[in-house]
Amino acid sequence: MDYIFTPLARRGGISTKRGLTRFAEQAWLLVYYSIFWTLGMYLMYDSPYWLNLTEMWTDWPLRELAGTFKWYYLTQFAFWLQQIFVLNIEERRKDYYQMFAHHIITCTLMFTSYTYHLARVGNVILCVMDVVDTLLPLAKMLKYLGYGVICDIAFGIFLVTWFFGRHIFYMLVVNSAWRDGLVIPEGCYHPGSNIQTPVPDITQNPMLFIRQFYYPTETVCFTKPILMGFIFLLLALQVLTLMWFYMIIGVAVKVIKGGQAEDTRSDDEDSEDEDTVEPGEGIPAISVDTVQVNGMAASTASFPSGAISGGSHRHLSAQPLGGG
Repeated sequence: MDYIFTPLARRGGISTKRGLTRFAEQAWLLVYYSIFWTLGMYLMYDSPYWLNLTEMWTDWPLRELAGTFKWYYLTQFAFWLQQIFVLNIEERRKDYYQMFAHHIITCTLMFTSYTYHLARVGNVILCVMDVVDTLLPLAKMLKYLGYGVICDIAFGIFLVTWFFGRHIFYMLVVNSAWRDGLVIPEGCYHPGSNIQTPVPDITQNPMLFIRQFYYPTETVCFTKPILMGFIFLLLALQVLTLMWFYMIIGVAVKVIKGGQAEDTRSDDEDSEDEDTVEPGEGIPAISVDTVQVNGMAASTASFPSGAISGGSHRHLSAQPLGGG
């Protein structure tokens, strides 16, 4: 950010301190998500479950992962763990609890899928989510550089990609969990063997279920209630994502109609100069003539390029294994 992206921002004509910071942070996110989405797509393409979601569930439990896949998955998990930290050191906004719930669910899914040998499913979900997160930082960077028309096009592609990635393809994965998950025969699987034994009554011995996460290389059991637990968390993420998508569409509709659209998620903050206005992250606060951000109004020339000039300089990403 200091030695690469900030000098690039200066060359692009950005001069304010806040603008330089915003550009550099969005550039970092663009680089991060571009690398990990590309790597995730490569791993998925070079797998038996490429365009065949049923294969996500075959040959379970897969106790061994290739080194590249393991590094990819654990680094993504680390990224989302730090999102929880960042969310709690920045100034709280009105959707703090939704964001916190999103990050907790995401990290829970990544941890449990990794230790429960379901990382294939996690790989697919990360791919359909991360592609969206490459487009929004790109659109914001174009806005900061003054490329309004290209910015508008990028923002439109972002909206379309969000809808198909997070509400169509994502739900296909959830449907596969519901439909194909029980391809895995219910039973307990011992190390070095795919021969299952009868499922013990985990309700009578909950420590057996918990032990599976501490010692994933030992005996691991698969039951329908366990599968339903994963599906429940996936659906909870979808509910949060739908909430944010509804807010984005609502803002867009209001602006198209010529009305005043305010970011209801952002709390009032101390006044700042126009060059240092900090909009609410993720969901834009926009109107035809003004951008309402944290209790202040800043002029904007067009939609949607004016709509995406926001983004907290503290919270580096509002997007999921799921998004916001």
